[in-house]
Amino acid sequence: MRLVIAEKPSLGRAIADALPGRFTPLQSGKNTYGLKGDEVVVTWAYGHILEMAEPETYDPRYKRWRIEDLPILPKDFVLQVKEPAQLKAIASLLRQAKEVVNAGDPDREGQLLIDEILEYLRWDGPTWRLLPHATDPESIRKAWAKLRPNTEFRPLYYAALCRQRADWLVGMNASRAATLLLTTQNQVVPLGRVMTPTLALVVRRDREIEGFVARSYWKVKLVLKTRDGTLVTLWHDPSEHIFDRAKAQSIANACMDKEAILRVISEKKHERAPLPWHLGDYQRHMQKVAGLTLQQSLQTLQSLYEKQLVSYPRTDCRYLPEEQKADAIPVLRKVAAAALGDDTSAIVLRDGMLTPKDYIYDNKKVAEHHGLVPTGKLPDQGVSDIERQAWAAVVQHFARTLLPHHEYIETMISTELAGVIFSARGRQSLNWERSWRLFDKKEESALPAVPDGTLARVVSATVEEGKTTPPQRYTEATLAADMEAIAKYVTDERIKARLKETSGIGTAATRSAIIEKLKEKGMLQPVKKGKVAYLISTTFGREVVDSVPRILTDPGLTAAWEEALDQIARNSYSPDEFMARVQSMVANLIEKIKAGSRRTIASAPPSKPRSSKSSKGKSP
Repeated sequence: MRLVIAEKPSLGRAIADALPGRFTPLQSGKNTYGLKGDEVVVTWAYGHILEMAEPETYDPRYKRWRIEDLPILPKDFVLQVKEPAQLKAIASLLRQAKEVVNAGDPDREGQLLIDEILEYLRWDGPTWRLLPHATDPESIRKAWAKLRPNTEFRPLYYAALCRQRADWLVGMNASRAATLLLTTQNQVVPLGRVMTPTLALVVRRDREIEGFVARSYWKVKLVLKTRDGTLVTLWHDPSEHIFDRAKAQSIANACMDKEAILRVISEKKHERAPLPWHLGDYQRHMQKVAGLTLQQSLQTLQSLYEKQLVSYPRTDCRYLPEEQKADAIPVLRKVAAAALGDDTSAIVLRDGMLTPKDYIYDNKKVAEHHGLVPTGKLPDQGVSDIERQAWAAVVQHFARTLLPHHEYIETMISTELAGVIFSARGRQSLNWERSWRLFDKKEESALPAVPDGTLARVVSATVEEGKTTPPQRYTEATLAADMEAIAKYVTDERIKARLKETSGIGTAATRSAIIEKLKEKGMLQPVKKGKVAYLISTTFGREVVDSVPRILTDPGLTAAWEEALDQIARNSYSPDEFMARVQSMVANLIEKIKAGSRRTIASAPPSKPRSSKSSKGKSP
C-alpha cells in the first residue's frame, strides 16, 4: 500500500479526487482521518501536528523564569504532539504501508511538516515527494506522474528545521532575558529573530516622520513660444533641490524675453510585459484595491487555492516552469470572460495578442514553487465576493504577462539659458490598447511637435515653491515590501551585495504572520486614514527597540541568516555549522542583555490593540 500524507485535509481530498479509482472514508468514531483507495491511502496532517517543546520539558526548573538559567541550549531538541488522535492514525497506517508520498506544500515548511512526522514515527521505508503547484485535478495528476525521491529534498527539510530551532532559541531566550532584566513591570517582552528587526523598521520610520522639518525649495518655470505652439519647461533637479529663492529668482529674471534654441530628442522605447505575481505583489494589490490586511489577503488566496482556482499561494517566485508554457493561452481562454468580462476578454483574446514570454518561463529561476497563476477552473456559487475579486485580479495579471509589450515614444525637449538646463519630457503611446497596459487608465503627456533646433522665445519666467515631504508611514504592504528588500537598510557593503540576491527577512509565507504578531503583542497599532490603514509603533514597541541589544534589531543579521537557510536548502552550507553559530550568538546575546541590564521598558502594551484580539503572554 502506498500512503500519501498531505499537509491538510483539503489537499488530501483533492489528491484522492484526482487519482483513479474510488476512495472511501477512513473513520474513527465521527472523525475522518483518511481516504482509502484500491492501492493508495490518503491521510493528512492539520498543519504542524508536532511542535517545539516548552523549556520545562527539558528540565522542570525552567518552568520558572530565572536569569541564572539562561541561556537554555538543548543538545537534542524535543517535539510534543498537538494532534494525538491524527498522529496515532498516521502511525497505524504507516505500519501497513510499503512506501510513503510526502504531499506537504511545495516549500521548506511543507517539507518539514511531513518529514518531521515520519522522523517522529521512525519511518525508514521508501518515500516519494509530490509537488502539487495547484490543487486542481490536472495539476495533481501531472505532479503524481513526476514523483521524485524524497531524499532529494532533505536539504530543504534541514533548512526548515534550522529555521524552527533558531527561532525557538532566539525567541525563548531573548524574551525571558528581556522580561526579567529590562522591564519595570511584570509584562512579557516578546522578541524574535524576524519580529524585532521588523518592529525596528517601523520605529525608525516613525521617528524620521516626527523629526522631519519641511523646507521650501524653488523651481523656475519658463513658458516658451515657438511658431508651432507653446512649451513649458522647468529647471528643477529633484536630487538637488534649490533652497535659495534669490538664486532661483535671479535665473528667472535672466531668462525673461530671451531667445532659446531647443534640443529635441525622441526615442522609441518599450515596457515589457510584467512577470507573474508572487504573494507579496498580490497582497499589495489587494490592500490597495480592497483594503485587505496581509493576513486577510493571504487567507483569501489560500481559500482560492483549496478551491482549485489558483496555484500555490505562499510563493516568493515570479517565474513559471517551461512545461506550463504550452498551457498558458488555453488556461486564459477558459477563464477570461468570467474574470475580465465579455468585452475586455474579446479584446484580450484577439488573434496574435497573446504570447508566453521566454523570460517568464524559465526553469532555472523556479525552485520548489512558481509564480501565482489561475488553474483554468471557474469559480462556483461557493466563492465569496471578495474571493471572486481576488481571483479576477490574479487572472487579469496573468493576462498582462501574455499580452504584448507596451511601446511608446519618449521625447525630451531642452534648452540652456542663464547657465542652467531647462527641460520638458513627454510620452506618447503607440499601442496602449493592444498591450499589457490596456487594463490601465491611459496616461500620456504629449509635447508640441517641434523639430530639433527650433528657435523659441521666453514669454514667461516664474519661480514656483515646493515643499520637501517626510517619508510615508508604513502600511502592512509597504512594510512587507521593505522586509523583502531589506538590503537597502544594511550598511555593510559586503552583506548588502549578497542580500540583493536574497528575499530579505522572513519569507512570503511568514511576513503577514509576523506583522499580525506585532499588532497582537501591542507593539504596533494600525491607524486608519480613509481606506488606508497605517502602522504606528506604540510607546511599548519603541521602548523595546531602545532597550534590547542592537544585534536583535539589526536587519542585516536576520537577512544573513535567511541567506544561510537558503544555502542549506541548496545543500551548500552545513546545518550543524549554522546551529553552532546560532547557539554561540544566543549565548552572546544573553550576556549582552545581562551586562547592559537597565529597566528601561516602563510601558505596558496596550490592553486592547485596535487591529486584533489581544493575546495574553505567558507570565514569567
